[in-house]
Amino acid sequence: MLLPDLPNFIEVTRQKYELPPSCLHLEVTESMIMNHRDTVVAAIEKLRAVGIKIDLDDFDTGYSSLSCLHEFPIDVLKIDRAFVSNQIHVCEFSALKHAIVNLADNLGLVVVAEGIETREQLASLQALGCELGQGYFFAPPLNQAELEEYAVRLATPGGAAPRIATACSLVEA
Repeated sequence: MLLPDLPNFIEVTRQKYELPPSCLHLEVTESMIMNHRDTVVAAIEKLRAVGIKIDLDDFDTGYSSLSCLHEFPIDVLKIDRAFVSNQIHVCEFSALKHAIVNLADNLGLVVVAEGIETREQLASLQALGCELGQGYFFAPPLNQAELEEYAVRLATPGGAAPRIATACSLVEA
């Protein structure tokens, strides 16, 4: 986001491959925005102007102020895996996760919980109203060939269960 021509490069590349802008999500970390606010916000605004979605990654791990969260031009708020996987402070982290989900909802943001590894973590997030998640519970990171193979299996009747995506729905169908 700090490269002056990055928004233009992304847009040219997106057009070259005929990717609809709403299908492209770019992640920017909380610390990147806070450390280079003016530059990063300007780049994000250019990308959002053409319909590209911006995800705020590593939210709640840095030092951002909740009072300026509404000023960030973002579409998605990602709950860091530290809040999802922490088994020591379950009650406290559950309350924080619930507050983050409610905050994001009030700001009109989509929430994605990162680092879901167990059915219990999935159930906990569903109970809090979190609708999207990602992590090893759904699938490990896949390279292009593995993703293509998985997509073929999904499209095949009786194929693999739909447990992979950048962010999987946590809402029961």
